Amino acid sequence: MSSKVVAIIGATGNQGGSIIRALSSSQAKYQLRGLTRAVDKPAAQALVSQGVQMFKGDISTPTSLSDFFKGADVVFAVTNFWEHLSKEQEIKDGKAIVDMAKECHVSLLIWSSLDDVSKVSKGKYTHVDHFDGKHAVEEYARSVEQPAVFFYAGCFASNFSAGGMGPKKQEDGSYVMAFPVPGSTIIPIFDVADTGMFIAGILNGPEKMMGQRVLGFSEFISLNDMVKQYSSVRGVQAKFVQIDYDTYEAHFPNKTVAKELYEMFAYMNEFGYYGETTDEEVRQSHEMCVGKPTTWSEFVSKTEWND
Repeated sequence: MSSKVVAIIGATGNQGGSIIRALSSSQAKYQLRGLTRAVDKPAAQALVSQGVQMFKGDISTPTSLSDFFKGADVVFAVTNFWEHLSKEQEIKDGKAIVDMAKECHVSLLIWSSLDDVSKVSKGKYTHVDHFDGKHAVEEYARSVEQPAVFFYAGCFASNFSAGGMGPKKQEDGSYVMAFPVPGSTIIPIFDVADTGMFIAGILNGPEKMMGQRVLGFSEFISLNDMVKQYSSVRGVQAKFVQIDYDTYEAHFPNKTVAKELYEMFAYMNEFGYYGETTDEEVRQSHEMCVGKPTTWSEFVSKTEWND
């Protein structure tokens, strides 16, 4: 039996790299493809040395994707909203991916999606474009009946280290993590390095997951408990402080980004990151995962924090 061809959009990124590592070490054998804008860059060449077939292409130019999609059994697709900050561009790119998957008869599209915040919140939070755009593509994939599984990555733990959301050192040596939402706000924490565990799990039984969401996270944890564990693991004094929106916004050179992130956390506090979910959906997502996802305390322990 020939091995499945798995094509990974974003192969040189964190999610793509995790998928390649997981599938390369899997007992099941896969032929791996990666898409990159520059096949000669070091990150792409490193994947070539690992046996990944790299294709040159750009999701904003759909005609450049044809060879990459042809003959693929599975396509994993993730888009980077933060490159352009445009919901319209993300939807356009995502729909082009779906169309190409449909045209090339891809048997499984794994789309990195998120909730429709505007819809779930009934119009209360309408600026969380990096959620809404991805969900619009999910709805499009469903409407054209492209066979798909929808991977919902949780809140990246790295946003609290390299991303600048985490505790910040004060003049007295203590640490403060400040947000314009209560410390009781619950986060589904996710180490992006664990992406491959979930995707490998989907590929172990795609028929069972077809058309469903897979929730990629290790645990639900409050902002308060994140700070407590951070303090305990690192052996430092740390506390959570709720601040007003104006104070929060002042930290951002781009006020649109400030509004987007504020509404994301406000939505999480009021409706939950995953909106309406069930214990069964959470259980199923974790049971099919190949491995144990990294908890927040484990992430804190393994991370080199730049104070």
